[in-house]
Amino acid sequence: MEVLGLCAICSKPARHTCSMCGRVVCSEHYVKRLHLCTNCARLHGDRERERPPDLKWMN
Repeated sequence: MEVLGLCAICSKPARHTCSMCGRVVCSEHYVKRLHLCTNCARLHGDRERERPPDLKWMN
């Protein structure tokens, strides 16, 4: 994988791009499972916690 630039968070060589904000980040600041930088992943996680629970089992 090629280096895209410097990590927007720590200035190390960056190899990933966040699919939400477009920042280039290093492997330490990229959540591969979500394709997000750690900043956006934290926001994504907060939104997931705010969602109401799935109540399909109650039907």
